[in-house]
Amino acid sequence: MDYRLANLLALLLTKLSAFIVNKVFVFKSKTRGIKALSKEFAGFFMGRIFTGLLDYFGLILLVEVFSLPQKESKYLIMAIVVILNYILMKAVFTKTSLSKRKEVL
Repeated sequence: MDYRLANLLALLLTKLSAFIVNKVFVFKSKTRGIKALSKEFAGFFMGRIFTGLLDYFGLILLVEVFSLPQKESKYLIMAIVVILNYILMKAVFTKTSLSKRKEVL
């Protein structure tokens, strides 16, 4: 298998498994139905794209502009990304779960 295809499949599978773990175990989201799941997944995916871009460009900014050491910059960016991922995912899973509850009421 070509390495680019293998890498793309690995990225897709890790994002899908991260979505499932966040939905089921971390935030215990109870949304059901295609529309609600699609909305939840879209929010998850957009949040992960945002933090991925922040990870990539934030590291460059810290190293190139602020002249910080590479390793320490990566650790700092990783910590920021982990915290931001939690905050964004909490918003995604809580918001879709709350909007679903409002629809039922």
